[in-house]
Amino acid sequence: VIGAIISGLYPAFVLSSFQPVAVLKGKFKNSDAGVWLRKGMVVTQFIASITLMVGTFTVYRQLIFMQNQDLGVNIDQTVVVRSPSVTDSTYKQKYQVFKQNISSYSGVTSVTASTSVPGSQPGWNAGGIRRLSQAEDEQNQYRVIMTDGSFNQSFGLEMLFGRGFSDDNANEERNVLLNETAAKLMGFDFPEEAINDEIFFWGDTFNIVGVMKDYHQESLKKSYDALIFRYSDAPNGFYSIKVNSGEIKEMMATLESDWQTIFPGSPFEYFFLDEHFDQQYKSDQQFGTIFSIFSALAIFIASLGLFGLSSLTTIQRTKEIGIRKVMGATLPGLLQLIAKDFIILISIAILFAVPISVWIMNSWLQDFASRIPLSWWIFAVPSLAVLIITLVTVSVHTIKVAMINPVKSLTYE
Repeated sequence: VIGAIISGLYPAFVLSSFQPVAVLKGKFKNSDAGVWLRKGMVVTQFIASITLMVGTFTVYRQLIFMQNQDLGVNIDQTVVVRSPSVTDSTYKQKYQVFKQNISSYSGVTSVTASTSVPGSQPGWNAGGIRRLSQAEDEQNQYRVIMTDGSFNQSFGLEMLFGRGFSDDNANEERNVLLNETAAKLMGFDFPEEAINDEIFFWGDTFNIVGVMKDYHQESLKKSYDALIFRYSDAPNGFYSIKVNSGEIKEMMATLESDWQTIFPGSPFEYFFLDEHFDQQYKSDQQFGTIFSIFSALAIFIASLGLFGLSSLTTIQRTKEIGIRKVMGATLPGLLQLIAKDFIILISIAILFAVPISVWIMNSWLQDFASRIPLSWWIFAVPSLAVLIITLVTVSVHTIKVAMINPVKSLTYE
């Protein structure tokens, strides 16, 4: 509404400023203010267009970079079933029966249970954890994940030193695993130093049996969390099932049938882990879509402005073009004459747009722990696109006027 009002007020003020006598005599003169306003609007429009195009390229490149990056964890072909929300004394036995049943399927390669899965922040945030050799003021907070003995193997996690959990080891619940970040936070200079050291965890003591290579528990927007892994033969949270069968629908029907038999009354809720992980990028994908839409709108509006200005310019110079044709000017020469001023305007727009877009995109990328560099072509392609649009638009009007018979051009008022 404000834009419409301003658009109507401006020509009204301009027209009211004309002297009646000059208007009646047909004596019009373009003011310097009007010329600079028209040129300024074109420059502003193309600054916005280039900036939005740079933003679109940057957002989509960052999304592709994150989705193709090695996470350090295998989330492919993984069906995750939410464990029963209500458990009783028979829960462990029921889980073992369920795990044994589905492990026998030809399309299932592994089954593991854990309190958290990749793609979301572990809900267990424990403070007051330290090594036994450390003072109380050296304690820190860690994210804790409870897993069974199949977790590392199922997700393809790499152990740097020591070993992972095993369901066959007695008293495994007295042991813990650390990831690299947790080992550093705990004060170990080298990961191997952590093996067989002991930590104080909520009034109890646990032995470190392994240090795991860091993996992305959450999206690449975040840095590695300090993770501690504890053992349970039946963690309550999620059952992750690795499948290699193309008959997913049939397999899910069979899984649900077993579920209802073993956990009657509990809802069968599942999701695919790769889709769950990509949900973290949903807001960034929407951000990229918005950038794309506004880039298209900005380019369209800027092209309309350029179309109108180039049309006005060629009409005002119709007689000049006719004289130059009579004097032997060629079409390429005329195109160069008319396009020169517009190329200067676009060059000014590029000079302003590049630092603005660098600042905006660097500010956006600061939120990502892993991010792309701003390559030169991200700025060169939008700039070249705008330059091509300008040359095509100006050429259309120039060629149209240049094709007019010079006799008519010379009599044009």
